[in-house]
Amino acid sequence: MSATITRTTAAAAASANLRTREPRRGMDERRIVTVLFCDVVRSSYLAEQLGPEDWADVMQEAFERLIEPVERYDGSIGRLMGDAILAFFGAPNAHEDDPQRAIMAGLAILDAIQPLRDRVLRTWGLDFNVRIGINTGVLVVGDFGSRDWFEYTAMGDAINLAAKIQQAGQGGRVHVATATYRLTEPLFAFEPAGEIEIGGAGRREAVYRVVGQLDVAGKLWDVAGMGAPLVGREAELDILRQAFDRLSEGQGGIIFLVGEAGLGKSRLLDELRRYREASGKQGEIGWVENRLISYEASLPYGALQSRFRKSFGIQRHDSPEVVHTKLNQVLAPFPADIRARAVTVVERALSIGGDGLLPAPSPAEAERAGQEFRRELYSVALHLLRGWNGGGPLVFVSDDQHWSDAPSADVLLHAMQLVESMPILFVCALRPETHRPVWSMKETAQARYPDRTTEIRLRPLESQDSARLIDAFLGGGDAPAELRRRILERAEGNPLFVEEMVRSLIDRGLLEACGDDEGLCWKPVAGADLSSVVIPDSLQGLFQERVDRLDPVARQVLQQAAVVGRTFYKIVLAELTDPSVSLDDVLETLSRADLIRESSQAPEQEFAFRHPLILETVYQAIPRRRRQEFHLRVGEVIERLFATRLDERAGRIGHHYYEAADPRAVDWLVRAAEQAQRVYEPNAVLEVLRRAEELATRLSLPMPPAACLLRGHAHELTGDYDAAREDFQHALEVARASADARAEWEALIGLGLAWSERDYPRAGQLFQQALALARSIGDDTLLARSLNRLGNWYSNLEQPDKGIEVHSEALEIFHRVGSEAGTSETLDLLGIARFLAGDLRASAEVYDDAIALFSRLGDRRGLASSLAMRVLATGSEQSLTVDPRNVALDDLVRDGERALDLTRDIRWQAAEAFTNFCLASALHVRGEFSKALTFGVEGLQIAESIEHRQWTLASNVAIAAVEFDLGMASAARQRYEYALAIAHEIGSVHWRRSVSALLASVLIAQGAYEDARRMLDSVVSDSAAPTSLAQREGCYHRAVLRLATGQPQAALDILDQLVDLTPGSERRPSAHVGYLRGRALTALGRVDEAEAALLAARRRAESLGFRPLSLEIELALAELYTRVGRAAEAEDPKARADVWRAALAAAIDDPQLRAQFVGVALG
Repeated sequence: MSATITRTTAAAAASANLRTREPRRGMDERRIVTVLFCDVVRSSYLAEQLGPEDWADVMQEAFERLIEPVERYDGSIGRLMGDAILAFFGAPNAHEDDPQRAIMAGLAILDAIQPLRDRVLRTWGLDFNVRIGINTGVLVVGDFGSRDWFEYTAMGDAINLAAKIQQAGQGGRVHVATATYRLTEPLFAFEPAGEIEIGGAGRREAVYRVVGQLDVAGKLWDVAGMGAPLVGREAELDILRQAFDRLSEGQGGIIFLVGEAGLGKSRLLDELRRYREASGKQGEIGWVENRLISYEASLPYGALQSRFRKSFGIQRHDSPEVVHTKLNQVLAPFPADIRARAVTVVERALSIGGDGLLPAPSPAEAERAGQEFRRELYSVALHLLRGWNGGGPLVFVSDDQHWSDAPSADVLLHAMQLVESMPILFVCALRPETHRPVWSMKETAQARYPDRTTEIRLRPLESQDSARLIDAFLGGGDAPAELRRRILERAEGNPLFVEEMVRSLIDRGLLEACGDDEGLCWKPVAGADLSSVVIPDSLQGLFQERVDRLDPVARQVLQQAAVVGRTFYKIVLAELTDPSVSLDDVLETLSRADLIRESSQAPEQEFAFRHPLILETVYQAIPRRRRQEFHLRVGEVIERLFATRLDERAGRIGHHYYEAADPRAVDWLVRAAEQAQRVYEPNAVLEVLRRAEELATRLSLPMPPAACLLRGHAHELTGDYDAAREDFQHALEVARASADARAEWEALIGLGLAWSERDYPRAGQLFQQALALARSIGDDTLLARSLNRLGNWYSNLEQPDKGIEVHSEALEIFHRVGSEAGTSETLDLLGIARFLAGDLRASAEVYDDAIALFSRLGDRRGLASSLAMRVLATGSEQSLTVDPRNVALDDLVRDGERALDLTRDIRWQAAEAFTNFCLASALHVRGEFSKALTFGVEGLQIAESIEHRQWTLASNVAIAAVEFDLGMASAARQRYEYALAIAHEIGSVHWRRSVSALLASVLIAQGAYEDARRMLDSVVSDSAAPTSLAQREGCYHRAVLRLATGQPQAALDILDQLVDLTPGSERRPSAHVGYLRGRALTALGRVDEAEAALLAARRRAESLGFRPLSLEIELALAELYTRVGRAAEAEDPKARADVWRAALAAAIDDPQLRAQFVGVALG
């Protein structure tokens, strides 16, 4: 349905007006409009009974009574029909409260029509009544038709629904659709009125009947009944509370609470009201409050009338007699003379503005009467405020004071003189809108009463406060990170905007209730698409009202700017703007309207939208067809203007062509994905490629082959290995089909990496194929990169020596071709190989070089990997047989935290999980049990969330090691057994050996010696010399088993072999090996050798900061001295053991775990 919007009831005049101007082509807009339909019930029957002349007479009066309320609330009459009117609120001019205005107009129509109903009933005995339907939705409005005959018309299904609701409604009632109900629910009393069928397929719409207007004070909007916490406003609330407290001391004041819409002015007033209630001073300190309404601003004394109605309980439909009675009842405590004057003044004030309670003065008397009225009004206002609380302290609150008309503002200014003679606190909440009358009132008050006036300026919330508010609504920190980011980004610190966006998601069925008895919160509905957070309908009017104040030229320029984006260069906008338009003047106009601001002058003058929701409001108002035209022009302009710097703008160009549905978008978006991959933004890569593929499908275009590879690498970074394998497999098939050897090689490498976390043998086959292909291509760089992948594969298959050999070959190639990037990548992998070979010191030295090189190259991914590995190379439960170089605890933690920051910056979750494992392992061996447990659990959560099997295994190993030392052997055993199962699943020989050795240590502690023997026999041979770190650890735990089963010499033989085969140039026992040798020598009765071994181990352990081992060594020394009868000497290691035990216990945060550890350590 369409409807013509005019501002006159005369069709001829409207037609003439239409022919006096040219149609404004290209100025049609999409708008949120509230539609009001009102028709006469049983009009055909009434017309037949009355006859044409009487019916025309009745309808003439009816139209006058129907139209006036619409105009009073600044709506537009869309069309007069034979028995009905169609009205619009929000077009051609929007207001932030259009749905509220429409309902108010509907209720006023019912009041206005009552005298006509009475007349028809008296005269003809017929029931004349109307019914009203209201709906809010998107319409397209603009000039439609031919050049010679056109109309400013609204089109859209929202009109149809309003008509259906009206037709199904009851006479004498206002019914609203669900959309309007949701937008006005806090302001009116409603009751359900059933459902109506809309469209096909049995779709139904809930309808609500308006019962009446609510007396709303304080905060208007609330998210489905859940009170939002007050955040970030503690200082402002403290100022209000202090001013309130000073009233008891006899001191008055004036506070102007100034802030943009939604920053929390009403909420602070609500908190002040609660503070008064909690103070117990309700009987001592009076309270007068009123909230002004936008549509009252155009009425003389409109704000004052609103205050009078609120204070005296007067309803709009009250008769003069009822008004008179109510006034006298409320004013009874006042002296008779003051009461009589006040009644007269209030009744007179309520007659101004067309309410019709008393006749207005004649034109001849207007000036004199007006002056006399103002003098008496000012005097009575002072008397009323002085005596309102019996002369006691009073708080006078005026919310939304910016809506005040000038005469009402003058009355309030006059009343503010009372702050110098009585304890009265004026609190006025208003927006910083300097063009409104109240602003000059504020400035005058500040000048007159500087010592009594305080201005509180509300600023947007800090990011952390906005995040707290979001978490209060969305179940703490469990909300999806991307959803939280989008809300934070769009709200820009405005609490109301946060609340309304959450409310919008609830209304759209994307969030559902969660929580417990303490409060209500919301969580995403399973499968809900939260990829976009759109501007809620409840906020669009707020911004559209400001846009509507612009002239057509400025509005069109603003729309073009909105298409460019949040920020836009003037030179780009100039290319889009008609040359006859003075762009500088328009930009100045938009800046003064606070819609945009200049953000930069160099290298080009740049502007930005003042708020992202302003941008969205303007953008959404542009019809799709014209929006596409704008986007196409913007993309071409950027290509032309920035021809020498296109790569950095690939994303923007691709975005504009995508929105224009132009085929060029596909290639530009793939280029943008390449840019995102270079800076390690995998989610951005995936989103850009999703858009490219969607458009390619829509336009039946092929996707560039590079897209699959890009997507595969992005999925690998995010930990979605199943998707990565699918992408790389598809890329491999495409490359082979097109005989593209380089693309085939890259797909093989990517596919091998994707299989590495799950199937090592399969990964090795792919790397071998890639190496063979690289040799056939004859490219040294590809050859070296293939060698690196294969070398890392060898290392993880417990062939680190072969890995070192292959990496060394790759390193020579990269040195020869002068590739620093290749060199740094090789050093990173060589460091892993050295580590897995058991040479921790050499590994750390390699990482020193790699870290320096990665830092110089700005390679964040490589830097993160090397930093994490350098942490692991400082020692762990998996490297007991070799000592690392000495590293301060603070230094290794700094390395780890830096690596974590990098992995989070580049959204590399697999590496984040690995880094947590490295920190947990290094901290555990140093006795930082609580911290180790925290990092281990965090790493496990990440690894499980991305289904990364290897780092799930590693995290469980780190946690189990801590649990074992805390006396939780059974829990540790279960974790090690689970980790071992994963090691078998993924085919990792290294992890199978390493976990088996650690599990054996738990079995030994539990006395399950035979199980431990079988476990070790499965991974370590008695006859073969250990050649890897994992094999060395297996030998070490075999020595532990030999010692536990009474075979100290066999244990000593194993340990001595480990010393002889220590990697690197040093051939001395590690701290752990030395400790175990000392225990073996003690068991053999070789006291001097045992003491020397333990004392050397003590020095090494203390130097390395291995505190749990230091405790074990002291206990072993005390046992040695006691066994040989040197009891006095045993006291020193016992005392030292007590110190270590206390230090370790103090580092355990959980009291229960601390007590458990102390019990085990004492035992």
